[in-house]
Parts: sequence; structure tokens; C-alpha cells
Amino acid sequence: MGGLFDDSLDEVYEDHTKEVLSKIKNPKKVVSSLDKQLRSKKISLEDKLRLITQKTLELLGRHRDDTILIKNKQDFIEFIDKAIDNGIIAFDTETNNSLDPITCKLMGLCLYTPGIKASYVPINHCDLHGVRLSWQLTEDDCREQVQRLIDAKVKFILHNGKFDFKVMLKTCQVAIPISWDTMVAMRNIDENVQQASLKWLYHTFVDSTHPVYDIDEVFPGVLYAYVDPEIFKLYAAVDGLMTFKLFEYEYDIITRPDQEGVYKLFREVESELPILVGDMELRGVQYNKEYSERLQKKYHY
Repeated sequence: MGGLFDDSLDEVYEDHTKEVLSKIKNPKKVVSSLDKQLRSKKISLEDKLRLITQKTLELLGRHRDDTILIKNKQDFIEFIDKAIDNGIIAFDTETNNSLDPITCKLMGLCLYTPGIKASYVPINHCDLHGVRLSWQLTEDDCREQVQRLIDAKVKFILHNGKFDFKVMLKTCQVAIPISWDTMVAMRNIDENVQQASLKWLYHTFVDSTHPVYDIDEVFPGVLYAYVDPEIFKLYAAVDGLMTFKLFEYEYDIITRPDQEGVYKLFREVESELPILVGDMELRGVQYNKEYSERLQKKYHY
């Protein structure tokens, strides 16, 4: 019979500990009655949008006074003017439920620069009949104003900027620079960070009172184009604000004297990769499978 410190018991306790820690880190989501209604296939589009409005306000209503919707070119120009004065802008794109930058449609831009409320620029939202809302800005407007930022050498702050770089290049034919990618920077600060999502990082390192969510949770089972831009902006505009706040947090850490080597690596190597890799992915690259397999065996076996 095993003693008090029997190895088999140790293994049981170790497995149980791992299970408990896993549940703490990845708690099971409680599905509300509202979520159940939204998942129903019997619900009409009108009712689903009404419920989405309710859910969005419950989740992000705190930002109603912190965000604005840019509805005309003059307001867009004035926002860009302010960003040029500041020399910095947090930049994000929303697409039409697509993660394919080659075939996607640009739904809108999420922007933030200090001194102006976080903003959403709708591009391709539509009414319930699928007709594009005529008052929105266009891809040409986006290209024109983003080019002004580029010409003024404004610093672009993005999260997972490789995706946005590709989206803007394919939808607006403009190649945005990436001065700081908050996802890449966080991996330089801590390579063991659990997640890379903007919402999780913001919640973990900037504001623990802010909920963690993703776009499919907020707008489940519906084309984003159908969502009222005034409601969609609560999700989209806040992305720009969170990106900027996360950048400020990272900058304070990575520029400390004891982080000089990390900052040098990030500034001279890592920060260049999103655009380089994004361009490679769009152009395509030649791949020598046989040589790759030889390298894999040499370095991993």
C-alpha cells in the first residue's frame, strides 16, 4: 500500500489542480435568455436587430458619450486635421463579416486621436432591404483622408495591423504604415501572455472593469451591414480607443531603461514584420517544401 506521498496520488492531485486552473482561466460562459433568442433561427431580422441593440447597450452603453459617428466628409476632414496636429492616430478596420482581406468589403474605420472622442466612419452599412445608406462616406473618401495622414507622417497605432494593412490595400488601394502594433509589442514585452485579442489585453492590463467580448458575441448571426451605425459604433469606435490606451501602457513599459534590448528588437525588427509579412501574403511566396522538411528534421528532432 502506498504511503502518504504515493506517486499515483500526486498524479491525481496534479491532474485535478490543472483542471481547476483551466476552469478559472477559461470559465464556462453563461448563456442568457437574450443570447438564446438571438441564436434562434425563427426570429425575424427586425427582431434580431432590436435584441442586438438591447445587448449592445447593456454591454457597451457606458461608451455612448465617449464615441461619435462621423456622418459627413467635413467632419471626417476635421478629425483627420486633429490627428495630423497630434501626429498620432489609432486605426482599425471593420469588414463585412469577412476575415479574407482579398474579397472582403470595408464596413467602416475605427479611429481615435487624443482630444476627440473615439470615432467610427461607416462606409457600407445598409437598410433592411440591402440598400446602402446614402449618407455614408466612401472608399474614395477613406483613401483621400488616409493619404493625408501618410503624407503628414502621422504615426499609425494598430492591433494586429497586418490584417488592416491588407484590408486597406485591397479595398481603398492605400498602403498604411504601422508605427506600433500593440499585439506585436505585447508579445515582445511578455512572450507568454495568454491571449492576443485586443479586448482581453485591454481588460487584463488597462481596465479590469471593461468586459471581454468578441464581435460575434455582440452581433451574432447577422450581417454587420444591417446593424444601425449608431449602435455599431459602440463596438467599433471603442476598438480605436482601447488600442490607443493599450499602446500607452506598452510604451511606458518597453521604453524603460531596463527594457532597452527589448525595445531595440521591437523597433528595429518586430515592428517591421506586419507589413512585410502582409505584403508577402498578398503577393504570394515560393515555398520549397522539401527543403523546409529537411530544416524541420534538423532543428526539431
